[in-house]
Amino acid sequence: TATKVAVQRAEIGRLAGLALWQLGRRSRARAVWRRTLATGTALGAKPELERLALDLAECGVGLDGGQAHGAAGPEDNR
Repeated sequence: TATKVAVQRAEIGRLAGLALWQLGRRSRARAVWRRTLATGTALGAKPELERLALDLAECGVGLDGGQAHGAAGPEDNR
């Protein structure tokens, strides 16, 4: 159904951001995550947003797309 596909957009955005992060494209990953956060919030995709929050914390990125407190500095931004 359309609702199922719409909710999967949040999961796809989360995974795309992770792939970009691993490839070193940090700015692009943050942009994808910001868009995913907006989409997931609009769709009410709470489980997907929780997984996104966990991934952001593991990468040291705040939900606003910036660095989380205590995250690695720019020297680790490979």
